Amino acid sequence: MPFRSANFKSQAAITSMEDRIVRVREDIKDLKSFYHISISPTRESRLREYYNSELDSLEQLDFSSFDQHDKVDYLLLKNYLERQLRDLDLQATMDKKADVLLSSYARQIVQLCENRVRVVRMDAKNAAEELSRVHEEIVQVKGQVGKAQIALDRSSAFRAARIVDELRSNLQEWFGFYKGYDPLFSWWVPAPYTEVESSLCELAAAIRQKMVGVQPDDKDTIVGQPIGRQGLLEELSAEMIDYSPEEIIWIGERERLWCETELKKVSQELGYGNDWHRAMEYVKDLYVEPGKQRELVHDLAWEAIEFVQRHDMVTVPPLAAEAWQTFMMSPERQKINPFFLGGECIQ
Repeated sequence: MPFRSANFKSQAAITSMEDRIVRVREDIKDLKSFYHISISPTRESRLREYYNSELDSLEQLDFSSFDQHDKVDYLLLKNYLERQLRDLDLQATMDKKADVLLSSYARQIVQLCENRVRVVRMDAKNAAEELSRVHEEIVQVKGQVGKAQIALDRSSAFRAARIVDELRSNLQEWFGFYKGYDPLFSWWVPAPYTEVESSLCELAAAIRQKMVGVQPDDKDTIVGQPIGRQGLLEELSAEMIDYSPEEIIWIGERERLWCETELKKVSQELGYGNDWHRAMEYVKDLYVEPGKQRELVHDLAWEAIEFVQRHDMVTVPPLAAEAWQTFMMSPERQKINPFFLGGECIQ
Protein backbone atom coordinates (compact mmCIF):
# COMPACT_ATOMS: atom_id res chain seq x y z
CA MET A 1 0.00 0.00 0.00
CA PRO A 2 1.53 3.38 -0.93
CA PHE A 3 2.53 5.76 1.83
CA ARG A 4 1.86 9.43 1.54
CA SER A 5 4.73 11.53 0.21
CA ALA A 6 6.17 14.00 2.72
CA ASN A 7 4.93 17.52 2.12
CA PHE A 8 3.93 20.78 3.72
CA LYS A 9 0.59 22.28 2.79
CA SER A 10 -2.72 23.47 4.15
CA GLN A 11 -4.92 21.19 6.23
CA ALA A 12 -7.72 21.57 3.66
CA ALA A 13 -5.60 20.03 0.92
CA ILE A 14 -4.41 17.19 3.15
CA THR A 15 -7.96 15.90 3.68
CA SER A 16 -8.29 14.93 0.02
CA MET A 17 -5.72 12.36 -1.11
CA GLU A 18 -4.26 11.52 2.30
CA ASP A 19 -7.64 10.66 3.81
CA ARG A 20 -8.54 8.69 0.70
CA ILE A 21 -5.38 6.59 0.98
CA VAL A 22 -6.00 5.92 4.67
CA ARG A 23 -9.63 4.98 3.98
CA VAL A 24 -8.73 2.65 1.10
CA ARG A 25 -6.09 0.93 3.22
CA GLU A 26 -8.57 0.33 6.05
CA ASP A 27 -11.34 -0.74 3.66
CA ILE A 28 -9.12 -3.37 2.05
CA LYS A 29 -7.97 -4.61 5.45
CA ASP A 30 -11.60 -5.04 6.54
CA LEU A 31 -12.61 -6.77 3.30
CA LYS A 32 -9.71 -9.23 3.51
CA SER A 33 -10.46 -9.88 7.17
CA PHE A 34 -14.13 -10.64 6.49
CA TYR A 35 -13.61 -12.57 3.24
CA HIS A 36 -10.48 -14.30 4.50
CA ILE A 37 -10.46 -17.60 2.57
CA SER A 38 -8.01 -17.11 -0.28
CA ILE A 39 -9.83 -19.30 -2.86
CA SER A 40 -13.28 -17.90 -2.14
CA PRO A 41 -15.04 -16.66 -5.31
CA THR A 42 -16.93 -14.23 -3.08
CA ARG A 43 -13.65 -12.76 -1.83
CA GLU A 44 -12.32 -12.32 -5.36
CA SER A 45 -15.56 -10.80 -6.60
CA ARG A 46 -15.88 -8.39 -3.68
CA LEU A 47 -12.26 -7.23 -3.86
CA ARG A 48 -12.48 -6.81 -7.63
CA GLU A 49 -15.66 -4.77 -7.24
CA TYR A 50 -14.01 -2.56 -4.63
CA TYR A 51 -10.81 -1.95 -6.63
CA ASN A 52 -12.79 -1.03 -9.74
CA SER A 53 -15.08 1.23 -7.73
CA GLU A 54 -12.12 3.12 -6.27
CA LEU A 55 -10.49 3.44 -9.68
CA ASP A 56 -13.73 4.83 -11.09
CA SER A 57 -13.86 7.27 -8.19
CA LEU A 58 -10.31 8.44 -8.91
CA GLU A 59 -11.23 9.06 -12.53
CA GLN A 60 -13.87 11.54 -11.38
CA LEU A 61 -11.26 13.73 -9.69
CA ASP A 62 -9.69 16.73 -11.40
CA PHE A 63 -6.06 15.65 -11.56
CA SER A 64 -4.92 19.02 -12.96
CA SER A 65 -6.18 20.81 -9.85
CA PHE A 66 -3.81 18.91 -7.54
CA ASP A 67 -0.45 20.21 -6.43
CA GLN A 68 2.63 18.09 -7.09
CA HIS A 69 2.39 16.08 -3.87
CA ASP A 70 -1.28 15.22 -4.39
CA LYS A 71 -0.51 14.20 -7.96
CA VAL A 72 2.14 11.79 -6.67
CA ASP A 73 -0.33 10.35 -4.15
CA TYR A 74 -2.98 10.02 -6.84
CA LEU A 75 -0.64 8.09 -9.14
CA LEU A 76 0.61 5.87 -6.32
CA LEU A 77 -2.93 4.94 -5.29
CA LYS A 78 -4.03 4.36 -8.88
CA ASN A 79 -0.99 2.16 -9.53
CA TYR A 80 -1.66 0.21 -6.33
CA LEU A 81 -5.31 -0.49 -7.20
CA GLU A 82 -4.43 -1.56 -10.74
CA ARG A 83 -1.74 -3.85 -9.37
CA GLN A 84 -4.22 -5.46 -7.00
CA LEU A 85 -6.57 -6.18 -9.91
CA ARG A 86 -3.76 -7.81 -11.87
CA ASP A 87 -2.82 -9.84 -8.82
CA LEU A 88 -6.40 -11.12 -8.54
CA ASP A 89 -6.13 -12.36 -12.13
CA LEU A 90 -2.79 -14.04 -11.43
CA GLN A 91 -4.02 -15.71 -8.23
CA ALA A 92 -7.16 -16.94 -10.03
CA THR A 93 -5.03 -18.48 -12.78
CA MET A 94 -2.81 -20.30 -10.28
CA ASP A 95 -5.81 -21.45 -8.23
CA LYS A 96 -7.41 -22.87 -11.38
CA LYS A 97 -4.35 -25.05 -11.97
CA ALA A 98 -4.55 -26.40 -8.42
CA ASP A 99 -8.32 -27.01 -8.62
CA VAL A 100 -7.89 -30.61 -9.78
CA LEU A 101 -6.79 -31.44 -6.22
CA LEU A 102 -9.54 -29.41 -4.57
CA SER A 103 -12.67 -30.31 -6.51
CA SER A 104 -16.10 -29.68 -4.98
CA TYR A 105 -15.12 -30.54 -1.40
CA ALA A 106 -13.17 -27.27 -1.16
CA ARG A 107 -16.14 -25.24 -2.36
CA GLN A 108 -18.40 -26.94 0.19
CA ILE A 109 -16.00 -26.10 3.03
CA VAL A 110 -15.72 -22.51 1.82
CA GLN A 111 -19.51 -22.22 1.78
CA LEU A 112 -19.82 -23.57 5.32
CA CYS A 113 -17.19 -21.16 6.62
CA GLU A 114 -18.62 -18.13 4.81
CA ASN A 115 -22.09 -18.90 6.14
CA ARG A 116 -20.59 -18.98 9.62
CA VAL A 117 -18.96 -15.54 9.10
CA ARG A 118 -22.33 -14.13 7.99
CA VAL A 119 -24.00 -15.99 10.89
CA VAL A 120 -26.44 -17.63 8.49
CA ARG A 121 -28.88 -20.02 10.18
CA MET A 122 -27.30 -23.47 10.25
CA ASP A 123 -29.05 -26.86 10.24
CA ALA A 124 -26.80 -29.17 12.27
CA LYS A 125 -28.07 -32.40 10.72
CA ASN A 126 -27.61 -31.07 7.18
CA ALA A 127 -24.13 -29.83 8.10
CA ALA A 128 -23.22 -33.30 9.38
CA GLU A 129 -24.47 -34.92 6.17
CA GLU A 130 -22.53 -32.43 4.08
CA LEU A 131 -19.36 -33.11 6.05
CA SER A 132 -19.81 -36.83 5.45
CA ARG A 133 -19.94 -36.20 1.69
CA VAL A 134 -16.91 -33.93 1.95
CA HIS A 135 -15.01 -36.66 3.77
CA GLU A 136 -15.80 -39.22 1.07
CA GLU A 137 -14.57 -36.91 -1.67
CA ILE A 138 -11.36 -36.06 0.19
CA VAL A 139 -10.64 -39.77 0.66
CA GLN A 140 -11.21 -40.29 -3.06
CA VAL A 141 -8.79 -37.49 -4.01
CA LYS A 142 -6.23 -38.81 -1.53
CA GLY A 143 -6.47 -42.23 -3.17
CA GLN A 144 -5.86 -40.70 -6.60
CA VAL A 145 -2.81 -38.89 -5.25
CA GLY A 146 -1.45 -42.10 -3.76
CA LYS A 147 -1.87 -43.94 -7.07
CA ALA A 148 -0.32 -41.07 -9.07
CA GLN A 149 -3.54 -40.64 -11.07
CA ILE A 150 -3.44 -36.83 -10.99
CA ALA A 151 -0.95 -35.01 -13.21
CA LEU A 152 0.06 -31.59 -11.92
CA ASP A 153 3.24 -29.52 -11.87
CA ARG A 154 5.14 -29.32 -8.60
CA SER A 155 4.45 -25.68 -7.77
CA SER A 156 0.69 -26.04 -8.38
CA ALA A 157 0.60 -29.16 -6.20
CA PHE A 158 2.41 -27.28 -3.45
CA ARG A 159 -0.12 -24.46 -3.76
CA ALA A 160 -2.96 -26.98 -3.46
CA ALA A 161 -1.40 -28.41 -0.28
CA ARG A 162 -1.25 -24.95 1.27
CA ILE A 163 -4.89 -24.34 0.32
CA VAL A 164 -5.88 -27.63 1.97
CA ASP A 165 -4.08 -26.48 5.13
CA GLU A 166 -5.97 -23.19 4.95
CA LEU A 167 -9.30 -24.97 4.55
CA ARG A 168 -8.52 -27.15 7.54
CA SER A 169 -7.69 -24.11 9.67
CA ASN A 170 -10.91 -22.35 8.67
CA LEU A 171 -12.96 -25.46 9.31
CA GLN A 172 -11.45 -25.69 12.79
CA GLU A 173 -12.63 -22.13 13.47
CA TRP A 174 -16.07 -22.98 12.06
CA PHE A 175 -16.34 -25.98 14.41
CA GLY A 176 -15.22 -23.97 17.45
CA PHE A 177 -17.81 -21.29 16.70
CA TYR A 178 -20.75 -23.68 17.14
CA LYS A 179 -19.52 -26.50 19.40
CA GLY A 180 -20.78 -26.13 22.94
CA TYR A 181 -23.13 -23.29 21.99
CA ASP A 182 -25.61 -25.27 19.89
CA PRO A 183 -26.79 -28.58 21.41
CA LEU A 184 -27.92 -30.03 18.07
CA PHE A 185 -24.57 -29.15 16.54
CA SER A 186 -22.74 -30.80 19.44
CA TRP A 187 -24.85 -33.93 18.83
CA TRP A 188 -24.64 -34.25 15.03
CA VAL A 189 -21.40 -32.70 13.90
CA PRO A 190 -18.35 -33.78 16.01
CA ALA A 191 -17.98 -37.26 14.47
CA PRO A 192 -18.09 -36.26 10.76
CA TYR A 193 -16.06 -33.14 11.51
CA THR A 194 -13.29 -35.20 13.09
CA GLU A 195 -13.17 -37.39 9.98
CA VAL A 196 -12.93 -34.38 7.66
CA GLU A 197 -10.31 -32.64 9.79
CA SER A 198 -8.16 -35.77 9.85
CA SER A 199 -8.58 -36.48 6.13
CA LEU A 200 -7.61 -32.90 5.22
CA CYS A 201 -4.43 -33.28 7.24
CA GLU A 202 -3.64 -36.58 5.51
CA LEU A 203 -4.41 -35.18 2.05
CA ALA A 204 -2.08 -32.20 2.49
CA ALA A 205 0.69 -34.53 3.66
CA ALA A 206 0.09 -36.92 0.74
CA ILE A 207 0.24 -34.09 -1.81
CA ARG A 208 3.48 -32.77 -0.37
CA GLN A 209 5.08 -36.20 -0.22
CA LYS A 210 3.84 -37.79 -3.46
CA MET A 211 3.52 -34.80 -5.80
CA VAL A 212 5.89 -32.17 -4.43
CA GLY A 213 8.59 -34.48 -3.09
CA VAL A 214 8.71 -32.96 0.39
CA GLN A 215 8.89 -35.47 3.23
CA PRO A 216 7.02 -34.84 6.51
CA ASP A 217 10.22 -34.03 8.42
CA ASP A 218 11.69 -31.84 5.66
CA LYS A 219 11.92 -28.27 6.94
CA ASP A 220 14.46 -27.01 4.40
CA THR A 221 12.96 -27.48 0.93
CA ILE A 222 11.64 -24.28 -0.64
CA VAL A 223 9.12 -24.61 -3.46
CA GLY A 224 8.82 -21.52 -5.64
CA GLN A 225 5.65 -20.22 -7.23
CA PRO A 226 6.61 -19.05 -10.75
CA ILE A 227 4.45 -16.22 -12.09
CA GLY A 228 5.55 -16.53 -15.72
CA ARG A 229 6.63 -13.86 -18.18
CA GLN A 230 3.29 -12.04 -18.17
CA GLY A 231 3.22 -11.95 -14.39
CA LEU A 232 6.75 -10.59 -14.36
CA LEU A 233 5.84 -7.92 -16.92
CA GLU A 234 2.95 -6.81 -14.72
CA GLU A 235 5.16 -6.64 -11.63
CA LEU A 236 7.75 -4.62 -13.53
CA SER A 237 5.02 -2.26 -14.72
CA ALA A 238 3.72 -1.84 -11.16
CA GLU A 239 7.23 -0.92 -10.01
CA MET A 240 7.45 1.50 -12.98
CA ILE A 241 10.46 -0.32 -14.41
CA ASP A 242 10.42 0.25 -18.16
CA TYR A 243 12.32 -2.88 -19.19
CA SER A 244 11.25 -6.29 -20.44
CA PRO A 245 12.49 -9.47 -18.69
CA GLU A 246 14.82 -10.10 -21.64
CA GLU A 247 16.31 -6.61 -21.38
CA ILE A 248 16.87 -7.07 -17.65
CA ILE A 249 18.65 -10.38 -18.28
CA TRP A 250 20.83 -8.66 -20.89
CA ILE A 251 21.67 -5.89 -18.41
CA GLY A 252 22.48 -8.51 -15.79
CA GLU A 253 24.85 -10.32 -18.17
CA ARG A 254 26.55 -7.03 -19.05
CA GLU A 255 27.01 -6.16 -15.38
CA ARG A 256 28.26 -9.67 -14.61
CA LEU A 257 31.02 -9.26 -17.18
CA TRP A 258 31.96 -5.93 -15.61
CA CYS A 259 32.07 -7.59 -12.18
CA GLU A 260 34.31 -10.38 -13.47
CA THR A 261 36.71 -7.80 -14.91
CA GLU A 262 36.90 -6.07 -11.53
CA LEU A 263 37.28 -9.41 -9.75
CA LYS A 264 40.29 -10.23 -11.91
CA LYS A 265 41.88 -6.89 -11.03
CA VAL A 266 41.59 -7.61 -7.32
CA SER A 267 42.67 -11.22 -7.87
CA GLN A 268 45.88 -9.97 -9.47
CA GLU A 269 46.50 -7.65 -6.52
CA LEU A 270 46.17 -10.65 -4.19
CA GLY A 271 48.65 -12.66 -6.25
CA TYR A 272 46.23 -15.09 -7.91
CA GLY A 273 46.45 -13.75 -11.45
CA ASN A 274 43.15 -14.01 -13.34
CA ASP A 275 41.97 -16.95 -11.23
CA TRP A 276 39.45 -14.93 -9.26
CA HIS A 277 37.75 -18.09 -8.00
CA ARG A 278 40.87 -18.96 -5.99
CA ALA A 279 41.09 -15.37 -4.78
CA MET A 280 37.45 -15.59 -3.70
CA GLU A 281 38.15 -18.75 -1.70
CA TYR A 282 41.08 -17.00 -0.04
CA VAL A 283 38.90 -14.06 0.99
CA LYS A 284 36.15 -16.39 2.24
CA ASP A 285 38.64 -17.88 4.70
CA LEU A 286 39.42 -14.46 6.18
CA TYR A 287 36.79 -14.88 8.88
CA VAL A 288 36.80 -13.49 12.38
CA GLU A 289 36.97 -15.54 15.56
CA PRO A 290 33.83 -17.42 16.66
CA GLY A 291 31.37 -15.05 18.30
CA LYS A 292 32.88 -11.93 16.69
CA GLN A 293 30.63 -11.84 13.60
CA ARG A 294 28.22 -9.39 15.20
CA GLU A 295 30.93 -6.83 15.81
CA LEU A 296 32.27 -7.27 12.26
CA VAL A 297 28.85 -6.66 10.70
CA HIS A 298 28.31 -3.62 12.90
CA ASP A 299 31.73 -2.19 12.01
CA LEU A 300 31.15 -2.78 8.28
CA ALA A 301 27.80 -1.01 8.47
CA TRP A 302 29.33 2.02 10.15
CA GLU A 303 32.10 1.96 7.57
CA ALA A 304 29.39 2.23 4.90
CA ILE A 305 27.68 5.12 6.70
CA GLU A 306 30.95 7.02 7.02
CA PHE A 307 31.79 6.32 3.36
CA VAL A 308 28.59 7.88 1.98
CA GLN A 309 28.96 10.81 4.37
CA ARG A 310 32.61 11.40 3.48
CA HIS A 311 31.87 11.43 -0.24
CA ASP A 312 28.65 13.44 0.18
CA MET A 313 26.63 10.71 -1.56
CA VAL A 314 23.62 10.51 0.77
CA THR A 315 22.37 12.70 3.58
CA VAL A 316 22.37 10.70 6.83
CA PRO A 317 20.39 12.51 9.56
CA PRO A 318 22.28 12.34 12.89
CA LEU A 319 19.27 10.82 14.66
CA ALA A 320 18.98 8.09 12.01
CA ALA A 321 22.60 7.12 12.56
CA GLU A 322 22.22 7.27 16.35
CA ALA A 323 19.07 5.11 16.48
CA TRP A 324 20.24 2.55 13.90
CA GLN A 325 20.36 -0.93 15.49
CA THR A 326 21.72 -4.45 14.96
CA PHE A 327 19.70 -7.64 15.44
CA MET A 328 20.41 -11.34 14.97
CA MET A 329 18.57 -13.43 12.38
CA SER A 330 17.11 -16.78 13.46
CA PRO A 331 18.32 -19.98 11.72
CA GLU A 332 14.81 -20.46 10.30
CA ARG A 333 14.77 -17.03 8.68
CA GLN A 334 18.27 -17.53 7.31
CA LYS A 335 16.86 -20.25 5.06
CA ILE A 336 14.71 -17.80 3.10
CA ASN A 337 16.32 -14.39 3.68
CA PRO A 338 19.39 -13.07 1.86
CA PHE A 339 22.70 -12.70 3.69
CA PHE A 340 21.37 -9.77 5.68
CA LEU A 341 18.39 -7.42 5.87
CA GLY A 342 18.68 -3.64 6.02
CA GLY A 343 16.44 -0.66 6.63
CA GLU A 344 16.04 1.00 10.01
CA CYS A 345 18.20 -1.82 11.39
CA ILE A 346 20.52 -4.54 10.13
CA GLN A 347 19.87 -8.22 10.73
